[in-house]
Amino acid sequence: HGAGPPAAADDCSGDPGAWPEQRRTSCCASSGRGCPPERPAVPAAPPTLHAPPNWPIPGWPPPQAPPRAEVPVAASYDCSAGLAAWLTGWSPMKKAFCCATAGKGCLQAAGGPPRFPA
Repeated sequence: HGAGPPAAADDCSGDPGAWPEQRRTSCCASSGRGCPPERPAVPAAPPTLHAPPNWPIPGWPPPQAPPRAEVPVAASYDCSAGLAAWLTGWSPMKKAFCCATAGKGCLQAAGGPPRFPA
């Protein structure tokens, strides 16, 4: 029993594993048969991390306290002048300066709540 005449390069019937390379290439291009097996997929890159859909979480991060009022460096007051009437006679800046630098004119010393003068 003979194998029969050799198949033409454009004959895409039969077992592709038995075909010569040229026939596999031709049939792969024309009919999708005889194509080399697909290579295993390259592992995908790790997923990009995204913030969850509910981000940002309301109230988080907690709000930062406003910076404390700094006494201007150029400000300089005589903390003894007008000390007897400091509560009503001194400006808020002089109260802040004298409380911070000399311990005079502080509201808590006058029986008020312990807080830094505004």
